[in-house]
Amino acid sequence: MSGLLFGGLPLKIIHAALADPKIIGQTFCVGGDSQKTNLQVTTSLLKLFGKDRSWIQPISHRLGHDAKYAIDSSKIKTRLSWSPRVTFAAGLAQTVAWYRQNVSWWKPLTNGRPNIDPRNQTKLAVNSLE
Repeated sequence: MSGLLFGGLPLKIIHAALADPKIIGQTFCVGGDSQKTNLQVTTSLLKLFGKDRSWIQPISHRLGHDAKYAIDSSKIKTRLSWSPRVTFAAGLAQTVAWYRQNVSWWKPLTNGRPNIDPRNQTKLAVNSLE
């Protein structure tokens, strides 16, 4: 899946850099104007997979555990006249659909990876503090 699918952002940045060389080296935060808590994102994913909230396993708070993510994309909107073209719900659904349709691409990437189990993560976090 390329950025071109979700609004042509890479192409827009290249065109902007050609028109204004001062843009080269700049950093732009790209956000969807859709602040969501981790629980809201999790619930949205569960709906896409046809699962209910019973699949959620609460874990205790840990250092670095963010409650939500929020991005200020005002610079890219102002400098490049960019705005999100896809809603959070639509983009999430398209992303899940892509992964479902491209298992042969991502599945081999999981070979040799550790099993991601919340109990193991909690143990690792506790051990790292000792």
